[in-house]
Amino acid sequence: MLRSVSAMFLFITLVALAVAGIVGTLRALPTDGYRQLPTDPTRLP
Repeated sequence: MLRSVSAMFLFITLVALAVAGIVGTLRALPTDGYRQLPTDPTRLP
């Protein structure tokens, strides 16, 4: 019984991490890379 409880806890933790990663990715996608920034002349080669 104890072994299955720890396995279930590990599984739930892994699922929670996966859900957090998916939600974070979906929240970042709409705004990532869509804002134009002017070129900084001091960083040009």
